[in-house]
Amino acid sequence: MTGLLVGPRDPAALAAAVRRLLEDRDLAARLGAAAAARAQEEFTLERMADGIAAVYAELGVTPE
Repeated sequence: MTGLLVGPRDPAALAAAVRRLLEDRDLAARLGAAAAARAQEEFTLERMADGIAAVYAELGVTPE
């Protein structure tokens, strides 16, 4: 888990989620560490380039 989900247009739920993170620093640290690890694994330059190349291939375009 990398974060807390709240419904759209629900400021009370958002406030409760923020309050929970402020009160539970261990949870906040675990979520932050998990999010950082996911970002480093999934959002690399290589994966971004592969994704762009896949879009070009799907469109039948050969990048120059």
